[in-house]
Amino acid sequence: MSEAIAAVVFDLDGVLVDSELVWDAARREVVARNGGRWQADATRPMMGMSSPEWSRYLHDQLGVPLEPEQINELVVAALLDQYRHRQPPFPIPISLSSFRSVSKGAASSEVLMLASLAPLKL
Repeated sequence: MSEAIAAVVFDLDGVLVDSELVWDAARREVVARNGGRWQADATRPMMGMSSPEWSRYLHDQLGVPLEPEQINELVVAALLDQYRHRQPPFPIPISLSSFRSVSKGAASSEVLMLASLAPLKL
C-alpha cells in the first residue's frame, strides 16, 4: 500500500516555468550596457545560482564594473521591463505528463507550495 502525499513543492524557475531564457537575456543586457564582456560559456554556470551568486559572477567573471547589489537591481529591472512591456514568457512549455501525475497526488494533499530563488518583486 502506498502512502499519501503530505505536501508538494513546485520549483518554478527552470522546472515548471522555463524562465532561464528571460534571466539570461536580462543578464546579457546588463553586461553589454555596463562595460562587461559576455563569454560564450557564461550561461550554464549561472543556472540555479541565487541572485547574490550570479551578481558576483557578472562582476568577477564578466567584468561588470558595478557592485553586485547594483548589478542585481539592474537585472531585476530588466526582467520587470520584460514582463510589463514585451512578450511575456507565459504560457511556458511545461512537462504536462509530469505535472499531471504530481498534481493528481497533490489534489488530496493539504499543502501545496511554490519555490523560487527569484526576488519577491518578480
